[in-house]
Amino acid sequence: MEEQKLETIKTRQNKKRDTIIVLIFFGSIIVLGLLIIIIQLSLQAYHYSQATSAFERNDYETAITEFTKAGSYKNAAEMISKIRPMLYTQAITDFELGNYIAAQRKFSSTEQYSDLMNLIQNLTSKKRYEIAFECSKYLSAGDDFTVSLKANGTVMAIGRNESGQCDVSKWCNIVSISAGVGHVVGLKSDGTVMSTGYYSDGRCDVSGWHDIVAISGGVSHTVGLKSDGTVISTAGYNWSGECDVLDWQNIVAISAAQNHTVGLKSDGTVVAVGENSDGRCNVSGWCDIVAVSARLFHTVGLKSDGTVVAVGDNNCGQCDVSGWHDIVAISAGTFHTVGLKSNGTVVAVGNNSFGQCNISNWHNIVAISTGYDHTVGLKSDGTVVLTTWNPDSHDWHDVIINWSRSKYKRTMKGVNDWQIDWLPMLIQKFEQNP
Repeated sequence: MEEQKLETIKTRQNKKRDTIIVLIFFGSIIVLGLLIIIIQLSLQAYHYSQATSAFERNDYETAITEFTKAGSYKNAAEMISKIRPMLYTQAITDFELGNYIAAQRKFSSTEQYSDLMNLIQNLTSKKRYEIAFECSKYLSAGDDFTVSLKANGTVMAIGRNESGQCDVSKWCNIVSISAGVGHVVGLKSDGTVMSTGYYSDGRCDVSGWHDIVAISGGVSHTVGLKSDGTVISTAGYNWSGECDVLDWQNIVAISAAQNHTVGLKSDGTVVAVGENSDGRCNVSGWCDIVAVSARLFHTVGLKSDGTVVAVGDNNCGQCDVSGWHDIVAISAGTFHTVGLKSNGTVVAVGNNSFGQCNISNWHNIVAISTGYDHTVGLKSDGTVVLTTWNPDSHDWHDVIINWSRSKYKRTMKGVNDWQIDWLPMLIQKFEQNP
């Protein structure tokens, strides 16, 4: 009887313990739920406060983002509906001023006008290519040195100077530069050309050139594009016929390499002369090309759709560019290739023994150039970044003075005279003014 009574007491105690455990468990869940609700309300209140502040300073884009995070707190949803038309007006203003990236971002925040956003995306990609092309004139990497053109037409250089290739401090009125191997050429505003560096093979014999609109320095020769679409070359060694360009017509861009030269024609096709044992001149089938770049043993072409093609030696993977897209500029290095994307980031393939392909963290880039063992990039604030080699170039500032208000603005102003009233009129005017 005594054992039975003890068993009953034990059972009651166990039930009481289990009940307490269950109550504690569910009580904890309730408390936790209340804490989550309190935290959520606190976060919503914080985001609401941030949104209100942004709204008061007319930062409607941030205001919409913060009101969205505030969820159902107070009148957040009502404020979003109120702000969207204001943000739309700001987006239209940005668009008229040529600030397409900001306009696209603001239109996206309105969650409307998808047709207009697509239009801006296409226009932005086109303009970014124009920006990259314009800015490419300001930065050029040689074999073991780099030169940069400042907005006032003067030039600076760092790196090896055993042949005087960096003796550019007295140059003025320069509008474009190109670094070859052991020499530099600069295009002056009057269409004549200057040069410095190794000259024994004639690569610097440009004193008689005139009416030049583009230049490119190779290994032992230099080529110049004339205003009439023809091409001129220094004598060089011409071992492989890389200087045989006098019969070229309708050329709009040029690139000189070691033993070959490449020219882009106005119809988007490409011509090449010189050494071709590794297929570096096999460009006759290319079409829709908007830019070309050649280096030692390979040639790269940028297509109008933002993809890239390459031919020539591929021992280091420098021609593995078939997967690239949204590219607005290209540069062929000695054994590597670099591409600038429309979002300002950079991609690279090929030999990386000197870190020349370590560009994955670059951003806000507007121009790129490749040398033998290094890669340089021009940022939108006018500063220069580079991979390995010589960190002193990080001190380069003012490569393009106020570029966002001058060079950039001129290339982006194509639609500044549009009077934007509604989407159909906008699309119609764009079709009339591509």
